[in-house]
Amino acid sequence: MPDARLDIFATGGFTFFLSDKELRAFADDLDAMSAETGSATTLFLAEAVAAVCDLFGEHDERGGVRVDFIQELDKITRRSFPQALNDAKRMRSFRDEIIRNVAAYNP
Repeated sequence: MPDARLDIFATGGFTFFLSDKELRAFADDLDAMSAETGSATTLFLAEAVAAVCDLFGEHDERGGVRVDFIQELDKITRRSFPQALNDAKRMRSFRDEIIRNVAAYNP
């Protein structure tokens, strides 16, 4: 996955993206890359990022997502994402953890 955003995402997490549009573009690019390459790792990452995009979109009109929740997602990212970058099984676990947290979000 040769994309400079991946390196920054590994250390900055979701807060690296300055807008929901940038995060959505990242998810869309990952999805396109997974379709082009057949990479399950990229697909799992695209699904994780898309889940967070959807959450942001749902809560934009209601004041946004709590900062402490985004920071928690960033901690998960810094802890799990770098090791998962080239390992589909680990990336699936990363995706599942992000999606579990998003599903459990309580504003």
